[in-house]
Amino acid sequence: MRRGLSNSFTSPLAQRWLIALGLSALVHAVLLMEQRPAAGPVVVVAAAAAVLQTRTIAAAPAVRPAVEAVAPLVRPVAPKPRSRQTQAAPILSADPSTVTVPAAADLHYLLRQGGQEGTARLSWQPQAEGGYQLRLERELAGRALPTWRSEGQTGAQGLAPSRYAHQRKGRDASATNFRRDEGVISFSASAEQFALTPGVQDRLSGWLQIAAVIAADPARYPPGSELRLNVVGLRGEAREWVFEVLGLDPVTLADGQSQSPPALHLRRAPLGAYDGGLELWLAPERGYLPVRVMVGQLDGRGWELLLLNDQ
Repeated sequence: MRRGLSNSFTSPLAQRWLIALGLSALVHAVLLMEQRPAAGPVVVVAAAAAVLQTRTIAAAPAVRPAVEAVAPLVRPVAPKPRSRQTQAAPILSADPSTVTVPAAADLHYLLRQGGQEGTARLSWQPQAEGGYQLRLERELAGRALPTWRSEGQTGAQGLAPSRYAHQRKGRDASATNFRRDEGVISFSASAEQFALTPGVQDRLSGWLQIAAVIAADPARYPPGSELRLNVVGLRGEAREWVFEVLGLDPVTLADGQSQSPPALHLRRAPLGAYDGGLELWLAPERGYLPVRVMVGQLDGRGWELLLLNDQ
């Protein structure tokens, strides 16, 4: 019986049957691998000739999805506070080589502003020791307007202001300080600071500086010429004033009938949104002090000074 079974497995027909069975098992194993996830080792049956053999195939490790790169968190950094640096005021285009400071004077004017009239007084007092006091006092319709006051020194380049202030009721309401020992210009109404350059003026001393420069050499300023100087205000502004010389014009005085000798007419263009320009008429016979002044302001507060005929 055993020999009969052995012969039946070794016959050609039986061997072909075993090979077919092995190939069928292999195909089914492959199909099962494609349809089910790899959860563990898969057993594959291999047929070789007449002997069935098995081998273990390790499952492929699961592949993790790629992790997207995350940009590092950027936190805003507060800017470091900057230390205030002294700014340089605009460079003066041409320092005067010689000046002729006007003699002491006390001039009275008719003041016109906003359809009203009043009076004004320009007091110029150079001092023997080289200092000066300059004041412009105004009164309109019986009420006092802020007084402009400039003080400082006079020298080879004209006026060198040390303090400029607007006064109310006899007290400085705001001021500009020319700190010459430190080389700095500072303001009571602003934290700005400027380097103090030669020849820089305040808004009132600039009138007298122009007079001193022209008086030293009138022929240098014919009609069509320009005169430039640096001027600082009260609130941290520094600008270059550029005056165009228009020529000699007669000026009708405050009574409407008398005329002064021809005065040198200068015009400065507006500086900004609230500045309507500045015009000066300077009298040669008075050391080029102004006989007429027009201060333009685009907000309707412009005003005019006109020398009274009793001067």
